[in-house]
Amino acid sequence: MNQASPGPFDGMSLPDLAGPTRPPLAHDVVSKLLEMGFASPRRPIDRLIERLTSPAGASWLVEALRLAQVGCPGDADAGFARGRFGLGQLEDVKNRCKLAALTDSDTNVRLAATAGYYLAIAAASVHYDRVISSQPRSELATMMIDFAAAASQPWSALLAQAGLNLGTP
Repeated sequence: MNQASPGPFDGMSLPDLAGPTRPPLAHDVVSKLLEMGFASPRRPIDRLIERLTSPAGASWLVEALRLAQVGCPGDADAGFARGRFGLGQLEDVKNRCKLAALTDSDTNVRLAATAGYYLAIAAASVHYDRVISSQPRSELATMMIDFAAAASQPWSALLAQAGLNLGTP
């Protein structure tokens, strides 16, 4: 009979792999830790995208751009998408929208101002080949593409082109 030679762990006791016992974590603590670990920070544009993808989101945007705090002179469709706003007007709209998005207490106004802010930046990029924001181009490009995916025409085409323009230095 052939006996197997002793292995390296024969005759040794196995270590206690269980270690010290710990109390189980509460379900709500585990949920919060997972949320913190997997959730990316929400950007202001994410709230806008949620609004645009809700029922009547497209018609809401047209009306929202008419709010006084957004300050789109005349027809926002023609001004932003068709390039009828001058570069100075776009910078004014962007600055007014930035202030309203940060300070207004009305959620609807903040969302409309966020839309106006990014549409002004997009229009300046597409129609004037200018970046009128200090945000990094790569971040702007990502936000423009995300906004474009949720927006209807003519906004979607403008935003997608701006995303492409901003994504290439």
